[in-house]
Amino acid sequence: MNETKNVAAPLPAIAGARVLEIGCFDGAFLGLFENCALFGSEPNPMGRVAAERLGATVVPRYFAAADFP
Repeated sequence: MNETKNVAAPLPAIAGARVLEIGCFDGAFLGLFENCALFGSEPNPMGRVAAERLGATVVPRYFAAADFP
């Protein structure tokens, strides 16, 4: 039987830090950060919705056209 397990753990970050991921798709990497403001750029609507459910603010464009706070 081939089993997989989640080896990802929350990443240490300064509380209140802002984290930006370019091409965040579903926000899996952003979801590793706790107590941070999460931002992403993702033109794919399916991925964007998933990242937003994790609490990320996602700009629905390619990075070159995106404006971030």
